[in-house]
Amino acid sequence: GFDDFPRSTDPSPYDAHVDLLSWILDGVRRLLVWRRTAGDLAEASAVSPPELGALEAVLQQRLYEVHWNADAGMFCDAGPRDNSSTSIVDTWRHHCHLGYPTLLPLSLGLLPVNATSTGALLKAVADPRQMYSDFGLRSLSAADPFYMRGDRYWTGPIWVPMNYLILAALREKYARMPGPYQKLAQQLYERTRNAMIQTILREHQRTGFFWEHYDPETGKGGGGHAFTGWTSLLVLLMEEDFRGVIVIDETGTVLKS
Repeated sequence: GFDDFPRSTDPSPYDAHVDLLSWILDGVRRLLVWRRTAGDLAEASAVSPPELGALEAVLQQRLYEVHWNADAGMFCDAGPRDNSSTSIVDTWRHHCHLGYPTLLPLSLGLLPVNATSTGALLKAVADPRQMYSDFGLRSLSAADPFYMRGDRYWTGPIWVPMNYLILAALREKYARMPGPYQKLAQQLYERTRNAMIQTILREHQRTGFFWEHYDPETGKGGGGHAFTGWTSLLVLLMEEDFRGVIVIDETGTVLKS
């Protein structure tokens, strides 16, 4: 979980989180691709491709209807506007904090390449006043009032696996497919990949360790060490190997390296 990432200050059991819906939508897309390609094994599945396709469309619509805030230019967590005790919510109040959880629609490649939301998020990620730093992409925007507060865990530090996800989506979809933001995605991919590689190698040379996360202001390692679990994704970043990440285009086609 994103332990100290800022959520609603007035939590409700009916709060809707961007990251939860994004993972569910990603799972449905994966099931749909598997159902179409797994042959006899898939035929035994109780859920048909049309049913999965209909569910995907509903979830995609919900992502925008519930979570997209045009004024903020980002997807936001949402809660009942009137603190209702019913699970039926007609109007939503947004809690907007730009960071890894609310970027997941982009990081998982769920957004169309030509969508306004895609452009808004790419620009925010590339902005050094928000997500981008010389050492990698922050876990929370530097413009957020909670930046580098709390336990300083998911409120700013740079995490390799989340950068890896974003880089996979950039390279395999947004920087590859023609669209109005293709050039921006290409530039962002190169800058971020180079920043991540240099940060990890520099700290390894200085300290002898891979670190759990990295400081967005200094690049210094923090948290657990030697952290040779997900930080070793460095090797795949250097090889530009994103085969473990499935990115799907608007037609349901899996994009491959």
